[in-house]
This record gives sequence, structure tokens and C-alpha cells, in this order.
Amino acid sequence: TPTPTATGTTLETIDSALDLGGAETGKSGPDTNSDPIVKATSGGANLWQLVPNWFGGSSGTGYVEMVYSGSGTVTTTVDMSGTTNSGVSAFPFIFYGGDPYGDQIGGQPPVFPKQLSAMQSLISDVDYTFSGTAPGNLDIGYDEWLIPSSSYTSGPGGAIEVMVLPYYTFNEGAYPGSFVKTFTQTVTINGTPTSVGFLEYSDGPGAGSTVWFFAPPSQQTQSGEVVLNLLPFMEEGASTGGESNAWYLAGIELGSEFGDTTAPDFSIAWSKVDIKETLMP
Repeated sequence: TPTPTATGTTLETIDSALDLGGAETGKSGPDTNSDPIVKATSGGANLWQLVPNWFGGSSGTGYVEMVYSGSGTVTTTVDMSGTTNSGVSAFPFIFYGGDPYGDQIGGQPPVFPKQLSAMQSLISDVDYTFSGTAPGNLDIGYDEWLIPSSSYTSGPGGAIEVMVLPYYTFNEGAYPGSFVKTFTQTVTINGTPTSVGFLEYSDGPGAGSTVWFFAPPSQQTQSGEVVLNLLPFMEEGASTGGESNAWYLAGIELGSEFGDTTAPDFSIAWSKVDIKETLMP
């Protein structure tokens, strides 16, 4: 239910505790034929979509599995051996809203796509626990898409990708793109407000480019509760990409990229995913 505030209407996820829908499992990998993409639903409303999203080739054995328990967790489990090694082999993610292809899922109050200039804030509060052995390349965070209109469906080539990464460790030894600046934002980590100087990189500008925001090594969160306002990152990403706040945020993609290993074996348990979209008055 929309909540009126002094400054605007706030639309907040009703399934932040991940316990309203029935249990669902999505599974992908070289030795499983399961339908990889599933929806967590409640009373016919689509709450989230789970996308295991393994694209690392056809060799080896094992799987990427995402489970919506219906009792308080979404758990991503990766258990593989002998698979093709690449920088990024998969990006299993929780999806809500839209994307640059026109895919759409929305059964909760936040509305996407949403024009950047129409939002006053976009607070994300997520709690996650990493278990197992980290692969050579691993990140945890948001892979977002800015699109020129709410009806855009033509793919990444006409969009701007904006990645906000509270955790990032890749063996390449250098960040992708070119350094733009240190983008400092207040992030609440495990209950403590913290000034985090995100390292902003870009391979743009222009449509089809990507803007990254990396938490510095000393301030990364591999497990914990992270609360941040996504809107300033999206506005900065649009500006760095040469566009304006007239562009739209397509939706929310929250997950983990991994690679640089032939035997990934780990899990990430999400116990809270709260998205609070406050509109301009």
C-alpha cells in the first residue's frame, strides 16, 4: 500500500522478508534440463523472478540453483566441476521491474520503469550471507539498466548499464573501463552509517556503455546488511553516460557474477530484499 510522506508517496516492497510466496526452485547448468527461470508468486501476483543465468558453456557437471523458500530466504547455490573457465561464467540474480528487452515482472508497490527525475530516493535494504569458497572472480550487487523511455525494448545497445557493487574481487588486477572519480555516498553497513568512497569507472560515454561503482577493498561487504540509496548512483551513471535524468531506471537486478574457476562451490543466502521508492511530490 502506498505510504504518504511529507515529501512524496513511498512505494515499498510487500515481500521484503521473502516469505509471502510459495516455494520455487530455478536451476541451470551443463547437466540439468530444469527450466532455469521461475517466479515467486502470492495470490496470483508476481513478487520476484529468479534467474540462475549460467552462460559459461556446455562442458563439465553441476548447476546454479536459486531457491525461494517461502519462509524467509532466497538462496543461490553454485556447485560445479570441470566447467569452462571464463572471467564471468554466470550472473544469478533476483529480478523485479523491467529490463532493456521489455521483460517485466511487477506485483508489489514499487513501479518500474521509473523516470529518474520522478524519484526522490530509491532505498535498497538487503541482507545476505556468503558461504563456501569464493571463486577467483566474484562480485555481489546491482546490475541496473537505464533506458531512454518507459517503452524501450531494443536491448543493451541503446541503454546504459550501471553496476553498484558492495563486494568485488576479480583476479584481473585492474578495474574495467577508465577511472572517472571517487563517488562518495553514505551506506549503512550492519547498522552503522558509513561514508564509502565508491570507485567510479566507465567504458563510455554513450548508449551501450557501462558505468561501475566499486566499493574500495577496505569497505567491501561479502556478508552483511547493506542499506543504500540507489538513485544518486543512477543519476551519476546517466550523467557519466552523457544522458540526463529524463532517462528511466528499468528495474532491479540483484545478484552475483562469478568466474575465473573451473569448480565454483559457494552459496549466497538473501534474507531481506527491501526496495523503497519515494516519488517526487
